[in-house]
Amino acid sequence: MSKIEIILMVPPAMILGLESPGIPGGGGFFMSPIIAVLLSVPDQAIFVTTFITVYSGLIPMLCTAGNTTDDGIVGAFIQDRFAHFLNIVLTPARQLQQEAKVQLEEVSQHV
Repeated sequence: MSKIEIILMVPPAMILGLESPGIPGGGGFFMSPIIAVLLSVPDQAIFVTTFITVYSGLIPMLCTAGNTTDDGIVGAFIQDRFAHFLNIVLTPARQLQQEAKVQLEEVSQHV
């Protein structure tokens, strides 16, 4: 395969990443032969093997990293902005931070 053909395989791989039958790399396993036929790939066995190898390893790792990063960012934002509205228990680090702030205010009042 040429570099152009490999680059042309990225969009179908990303589209297949949106729908997987519940098995990591399952979309690649079930859809790669169909894509090979649609694209008239000369050696379909090598294409399917390479596609499944990349699709079952690299793409699920990137999806998992994206999901967990997004969840962490959203959780941190909600805790930071809305914890006092939701009466969420503060973490020990946040409690120490608030206690230090109160002590600093007390010291600044005495000076």
